[in-house]
Amino acid sequence: MSPTSRPATSLSNLEWAFGGTSSSTTTTNAKPAHTVWKHWVDSQCSNADVDGVRDEGDMFVQDNGEILEAGRMVNPATGREEVYEECWVDVEILEGDNTGWVARLQSEGNRVRGVVVRLGGWLQGFLRRDEECVVGRWSYDASNEEHKPQHWDVLVIIGDLELSESLFKQGRLEIGEKIAGKDGVWECIESWDWR
Repeated sequence: MSPTSRPATSLSNLEWAFGGTSSSTTTTNAKPAHTVWKHWVDSQCSNADVDGVRDEGDMFVQDNGEILEAGRMVNPATGREEVYEECWVDVEILEGDNTGWVARLQSEGNRVRGVVVRLGGWLQGFLRRDEECVVGRWSYDASNEEHKPQHWDVLVIIGDLELSESLFKQGRLEIGEKIAGKDGVWECIESWDWR
């Protein structure tokens, strides 16, 4: 399957998607780690950064290795601040090159905003066009490396998300590198590698 193949899923299957930045404190004897996520683009709010949309919680390591996040935030369904809990599970970084990067797209007037993140053999993106939200996730298929060095499997596509083939290339994007796509220009804002 090429990166633009579409095993489409209905938008009704999307509960919530967002992209932005996070910051965390470390665990001490007196307090658990605490993480704050500031939303730059959000499927529940058209002006997430202007409206200051964020969520935050304390992070508790569970016996099974999962991380329980417990906090308070505005529930998009009710508009009220409520208590929430969710669990985080670490996944292995899939084979591929040892690179990661973040690219953002922002159109004139903020009518289109998006974030694409790559970490090793995982790539996922979220784009908001006015009130339309689209997401996608891909995994690198190293087993086809001899025949298709750029082979990515589509795990999910919700909506009409079409990314440039250049975002699926091997090797890392450099900070400031720009890639034109259907919805505008993606610009790399973070880039790293590891050995």
